[in-house]
Amino acid sequence: MKSLFFSALVILATFIQTANAGLIINEVNLGDEDYIELVNTGGAAIDLQDYSINFYENDSDVFIFNSALLLAPGDILVVGEEASHDVNVLFNIPINDGTAFSIALYNASGVLIDFITAIQNINVPVGATFVGGPLADVVDDDQFVYQRVKDTHSGSTFYASDWTIAAPSEGEPPIAITTQVPEPSSLAIFALGVVGLLSRKLKAA
Repeated sequence: MKSLFFSALVILATFIQTANAGLIINEVNLGDEDYIELVNTGGAAIDLQDYSINFYENDSDVFIFNSALLLAPGDILVVGEEASHDVNVLFNIPINDGTAFSIALYNASGVLIDFITAIQNINVPVGATFVGGPLADVVDDDQFVYQRVKDTHSGSTFYASDWTIAAPSEGEPPIAITTQVPEPSSLAIFALGVVGLLSRKLKAA
């Protein structure tokens, strides 16, 4: 009985954990006001508390969301180095036009959930790959950004073909709205039901 209970918990925990799979880096701006856009493309809200972003050029600067911040499905969050951005990292983001860089996004458990690198494949997290990369230089960082056009990543494998160089579109609806995780389904409902039922039975035993 207990093994069934814990199996149901594992199923439920796995389902909940995959909810962060819908969070992507959507746009990277290297201009005077460096910023990146995060977008929740999934079907459930995501609390960004303890998520982190590693900005890497020659050295790493890591930003951590230290408090709760709920991102609803479809929400766009601009994370940058200016007070005008939704979230100000309070340091100069070390990514520049013409210089190799990478950006890695991690969830609260320290699991890599998105990654981009340009000019050279640098600081690629252990176990991750950036297929088809690195991305080319934007050439003019006042006129162009890296923009997501689709999201085909799987696990720790990310693709340069998901990105293009385009005009900035800060805060605008992203091109890459692709739901990676299905809406809460009968599997989740079943798992919740099993957990509740077995919990009551264990208490009664």
